[in-house]
Amino acid sequence: MRILNISNSHGMDSVWLLPLVLKAEMPEQAFFVAELYQSYALTEHIQAAKNDESNHIYFTSSGDVWTKTPDVSIKTALAAQHWDVIMFNESSRHLGLEKMMSKGMVDWFRSYILENIDYKPILLYNMTWANPTDDRFYTDEGRQPPPVRFRDAYTNWYGFDHVHHYNKLVDMTKKYLVNHKGFDKIIYGAKPVQYAGQVFGVPQYDPEQKMDLYRDYTHISDYARLIVAYQWYCQMFDIQELTDVKVDVIPAAWRATVRQQKLGDEEITQQHKDILKKCVNETLKDPFTI
Repeated sequence: MRILNISNSHGMDSVWLLPLVLKAEMPEQAFFVAELYQSYALTEHIQAAKNDESNHIYFTSSGDVWTKTPDVSIKTALAAQHWDVIMFNESSRHLGLEKMMSKGMVDWFRSYILENIDYKPILLYNMTWANPTDDRFYTDEGRQPPPVRFRDAYTNWYGFDHVHHYNKLVDMTKKYLVNHKGFDKIIYGAKPVQYAGQVFGVPQYDPEQKMDLYRDYTHISDYARLIVAYQWYCQMFDIQELTDVKVDVIPAAWRATVRQQKLGDEEITQQHKDILKKCVNETLKDPFTI
């Protein structure tokens, strides 16, 4: 099974632990996961595609390690394998904005993918999460700092309101994507992260980074990455209820950044697993409502 994700950092967070999940949950299934990454909104991915720019990073994994190849174009990645599954996303900062979603960029990029291959893969749209609003992400010198004026932009677009941002993501996904005939599925990665915080009280910020949802001002924690990877797994394979979580440890080498890697392996406790299962199962029943 060959899976290609064309995305930004939120998309990368969505699939980074997917090889661990597939290896644990489906040991008999051979798979090849590829992440074609650039820190772009969809409009920038489109510009790179139009110019055939070789400025993406191509990560691949069959379950043991991720390998990294720089300077790859979208067209080259599409031709690299006969992909069973291709997925992409709009940046969550744009997904909730009518002025961005009304421009038809999702349709253009979907058409570009199909025009550059001679077969029909399973096409997925990846709905990513709202940004956190814990002030410590803006003051903790040990965390990745936000770009200049990021907070101003977040305030202008979403009132610096985590719940409002999530609700706008839901509104625009319902309007532009839910009934879109060009996608086989939408992967609902936003709700299980939001649900873990609003319903189960998992904090956005944990100074010890053991039970949290975000590692900085926009990117999710290793635990939340695992939640989203299980959401993908359940939706992709039509699992109606997740009853067990077989991943017990996120190895240090698989953690998000050097800072997290220095903390060592992350043990996935029974508490982690119980919350993960409930959040995924609630999303399988209703992908939007908190």
